[in-house]
Order: sequence, then structure tokens, then C-alpha cells
Amino acid sequence: MTAVIAAVLVVQVDERAMLEAVRRADWVPAAAALGLMVPNFLVAGWAWWFIARRIAPDVTYAESVRAVVGSHAIGFWTPARIGEFAGRGWMHGRGNGWAWASGVGLETFLRYGPPFLLGSSCILLLAPEPSGAWRSVAAVSLALFVAVLALALRPDRLHRWFVRRRPRPGLDFLLAMRPGDAMAAMAANGLRLTIGASQLSLMAVAFGAEVSFAWLVAAGLATLSVKNVIPNLTLGDLGVREAAAAFFMAGLGLSTAVAVDAALGLYAVNILVPAALGAVMLSRMPTHGG
Repeated sequence: MTAVIAAVLVVQVDERAMLEAVRRADWVPAAAALGLMVPNFLVAGWAWWFIARRIAPDVTYAESVRAVVGSHAIGFWTPARIGEFAGRGWMHGRGNGWAWASGVGLETFLRYGPPFLLGSSCILLLAPEPSGAWRSVAAVSLALFVAVLALALRPDRLHRWFVRRRPRPGLDFLLAMRPGDAMAAMAANGLRLTIGASQLSLMAVAFGAEVSFAWLVAAGLATLSVKNVIPNLTLGDLGVREAAAAFFMAGLGLSTAVAVDAALGLYAVNILVPAALGAVMLSRMPTHGG
């Protein structure tokens, strides 16, 4: 599927224009985007730590960052990054595997909050005409954000909902969570979304965008919000990010070639490079129990 979407992108985009944008690229902004990969994953570790410490109280922040990077490398090779559900627990090397997988599920659920709020706002801002359809999208997104927020404030309700028919020990960590834990994890994911939008904007500048950086960030927030909300079975969500970038950046006057180049650049710095680093980390880890 990844190959099919990539092929469609190549057909739809003038590859000569893409190559020309790469040839003329200013690699200083691209290097800055690469540099932001570090705070991006530090914040990701922060978001995970607020959940992980309720599963295993001795988990440290540094261990949480390592678990996120390592499981990223595992998830890279699986559709929709499903490998992270098992990989995160394997990285920690202790505790109930179902609890770790459920924790990743909770973190994934909390990731939807910021896109529903920030993304809908930026989509309205970037819409050529704020039609009824766009307003409906914003209203639905706001309602979904409120739903995510309500459950984040009361994680015990999630526990009651899932264990109504039979006990599920892997979900007991939900009873130990405080509203502040889920809220902090959701806020961290909002910060990650903003960092990612800044990286995408820097990539667009690198490939020749001459637009206000604030507008580029708004387009980046809309792009990544769509990418985070739409289910995708490709590796690293390849295809959705590029199509969304082409759509939202076109409204700023950017060519499709520049937008797709920027999105592929973001894919490289936030997906490929961390996956390679995580693979190196995994290769140096001792076998659990060995």
C-alpha cells in the first residue's frame, strides 16, 4: 500500500519540479528541522512517562524516552505502527504486557485531543471560504475534543467501562492515574504537534517557500492533525501527510512539488532517522532474561 500511494504521488506531482526544488534547497532550515527531532522525542518520552509510571512506579523519565525511541523502531515496520503496542512493554522489560499495551492505547487515544482542537482551528483559518461544511468539520472536531477531554479528566471511567463484564488486570493502572496525568500527556502531545508543524514549516522554507512562517505553521498544524486523525495502514503514515500538505499549503500559494518535498523531508527526519537510531539502540540491548 505504501508503494501504491508513493506511486500515485509521483504521478500527480511534477517530479522534475520536485528535483529542482531539492537541487536549489537551502539545507540550513532542513538542518534546524532535523535538530528539532531531539526535543520532539524528549516531549514524546514526557507524554509516555505520565502513563508509564502508573504501570510501573519505578519507571524514570530517561527510561520512558528510551522506550519511545526503541518502540518507534519496532513500530516502523508494522502497519499503523501497531508494533509499538508490544514494543513499548518489551523495551521496559518488566510488568504486565497487557498493561503496557493498554498504556500505549491510552496514549494513542489522548493524541487525538490536540488535533481536534488545534487542527480544526487552523483548518478554518486556512479555508478559502468558511463555508457551512468547514464549520461543521470544526464543530464536530470541537465536540470530539470535549469527549477526549472528559475521559482524560476521569480515567477511572474508562476502567469501569472496560471491566463491566470481567476483570482485566492489565487495566488496573487506570485506577492509579490522576486527572493531571492524562492532561499532562495530552498537553505534551499538543506540544509535539506544534514542534512537528514547525519542522514541516522549516522544510517548506528549505525547499523555497516564501510565506510568513506563522502561516506555514498553521498549515503544518492542519496537515499533521489530518495525518493523526485519519487511520492509515502505510508505513509511517506515508501518503496522508504528503497529500494533506499539498492541499493546505496550496492555499498559501506553494506549489505541490514544494509541499510534497517538505512532507517527505519531515518523514525523513521524524520517521526514518529515529527508526534508524532506535534500531541501533535495539541492537545494543541485552536480551531480556538472557
